[in-house]
Amino acid sequence: MTLDSGNRTSGTSSSGTTSSGINTDELDQATRPQDDLFRHVNGKWLDRTEIPADKARWGSFMILAEESEKAVHEIIERAQSADEGTEERKFGDLYTSFMDEERVDALGVEAIRDELTFAEGVDSIPSLLETVGKLERRGLGGFYQLFVDNDPGGALPGVPGAVRHLAARRVVLPGGAVRAGARGVRRPHPAHVRAGRCG
Repeated sequence: MTLDSGNRTSGTSSSGTTSSGINTDELDQATRPQDDLFRHVNGKWLDRTEIPADKARWGSFMILAEESEKAVHEIIERAQSADEGTEERKFGDLYTSFMDEERVDALGVEAIRDELTFAEGVDSIPSLLETVGKLERRGLGGFYQLFVDNDPGGALPGVPGAVRHLAARRVVLPGGAVRAGARGVRRPHPAHVRAGRCG
């Protein structure tokens, strides 16, 4: 392996020397890779980058996600004043209704009364499974999720690179009590689930 004049790593083949596309300007030459590979590769970035105080990690993907969220927010805010009846205005109206906390508080649980009635009627494992099925048809997740995604091992006929997936969803206790280590809450939960006490 050699370095070309463009300061990129290059490899020699029967067809000649080609660039790998790795820009070595970003490598920390003050640190030998055999001593600290992480610092050798990331040292310059670490020296010039300040990780935001509210983030546990930071990098190009996190920056892209934040910028994307800001861009989507701006698009939705513009949609709130779009012409009535347009597709853009529908998005804006949906966002407006979602952010109307006073109306949400005034409605209370009435908007989801039917779903709560289903849940309150569960008194056995068969009725639980029936209820989960009904709620799935309303768009509420149950124990499993069915979706289409990339297929790492092949493809469906006529649909290159796609496959149906069936995955189990996690069943956890709500709130932060368990995450904070409230063992008194966590210990009885497995027995609770095994006994099917969901009503």
